Amino acid sequence: MQTEKDNRISAVNIVFLVSILISVVVAFLPLDFLTGRPALQLVFSQVVLVLPSVVFMLVHKIPYREAVRFRKMKFADMALCILLGILIQPVMTLINALSMVFATNTTSTFMLELSEQIPFLGAVVLMALVPCILEETVYRGVFYNEYSKINPWKAALLSGFLFGLMHGNINQFCYAAVMGIIFALVIEATGSILSTMLIHFWINAGSVAMIYLYPKLYEVMQAFYRMYKEYGNEEMAAQLELSMGDMTLSSREWMQQMFETSEALPLTVPDVLLVYGPMAGIAGVLAFLVYRKLARRNGNWEKICGFFGRKQSEAAGMAATLEVQPKQRMVTIPLVLGIVVGIAFMVFYEIVIRLSA
Repeated sequence: MQTEKDNRISAVNIVFLVSILISVVVAFLPLDFLTGRPALQLVFSQVVLVLPSVVFMLVHKIPYREAVRFRKMKFADMALCILLGILIQPVMTLINALSMVFATNTTSTFMLELSEQIPFLGAVVLMALVPCILEETVYRGVFYNEYSKINPWKAALLSGFLFGLMHGNINQFCYAAVMGIIFALVIEATGSILSTMLIHFWINAGSVAMIYLYPKLYEVMQAFYRMYKEYGNEEMAAQLELSMGDMTLSSREWMQQMFETSEALPLTVPDVLLVYGPMAGIAGVLAFLVYRKLARRNGNWEKICGFFGRKQSEAAGMAATLEVQPKQRMVTIPLVLGIVVGIAFMVFYEIVIRLSA
């Protein structure tokens, strides 16, 4: 006989299957009202993402605070979360660069199109605020919260994998999956989904800021270039051309050229590790120290160590949480079907992008 916990796990897996099926079907529909409207595409995708989880919470009568571990946080913990978000970015950059050795990056072009249609604050809301609330609610809230009742460490791996899969392309899958695992562990360190919402917002808002800042930087350098040309300082003008490229382009043309050039570079894995590895390694160590501090401040470090089989005697209080019951399974047939569909779509999308390039 299935327990309530089993029923909810099965229901969560169905939620993922429904979500991935809707996303795939929508991708093949001729939705003309979305064409050339990146802002509307973002809103639409977020609604599709969150609706099945909302239905899950309503059907099972789970209050939002309980479903997602919504707790207040101390200001010092929030500051540590922001610092952690800063420190894990070089690691995400490394993973992104490694994925671009064999996968296509389409996110940059999409964000560039978005920046041309809406102001900066609007982009922050659509690209950072809305995703940090809705995506965290679904993946670290509904999904991870239910899976973690069986085994927190396996739940972190699974929910992170599903988070990456839902992005729909290989490039984003790679770093989103790792980010999802880290975020799940942050939830355990703080006991509050506010922590991952804060980090998620910080990372996404930083990416948005760069997309809006780079064209302004190019325009400033362009003004200097014209000034050097006007006063006959050819040496300085040549230095700017060497560092910035063609100084006669529009800012959009320059950004597009920069993206295309970076994607066309024949990088290998050793090249990427050499360029991004040292910074990622240093930042990763510092991020671990900040994470440990965050977990200890909230009295959760020993519990987290118990997830990995260390200090089991001190983590005895978590034995009931960590014990896997014989009939409790995180992976069910609907989840397997959803994963298969998600992987197939990612591969198909990568092939289509390469053929159309």
